[in-house]
Amino acid sequence: MQKKSVLIFDDEADICEICHLVLGDDYNVETFNSIENLLIEIERVKPDLILMDLVMAKINDGERAIEILLKNSATKEIPLIVFSAIANGEKITQRLGATAFIEKPFNIAGLRETVARHIK
Repeated sequence: MQKKSVLIFDDEADICEICHLVLGDDYNVETFNSIENLLIEIERVKPDLILMDLVMAKINDGERAIEILLKNSATKEIPLIVFSAIANGEKITQRLGATAFIEKPFNIAGLRETVARHIK
């Protein structure tokens, strides 16, 4: 059986590496440090779930990317989990209509459980 795929967008290399280590045994994981080629990478990988940081290189990059993904007919059905250390991240996640929120620093078991619960 083919592993499901997870795309991770976070500008912190350490976070991407940790997520890859934590999720890599169960899923095909690809990480990106920017959203520059967001839609191209999603089309190429066809992920079963996306993890997206709210604050990336520019203050609202993640939020803008989430809005694009949730309005795009080709991507709006992909579960999108927001993870961030921003104080009001959960409220932003709800306002945007994303699938779930994980607060940074995150608990490894919680990350695994949240991904497993929402992956299609």
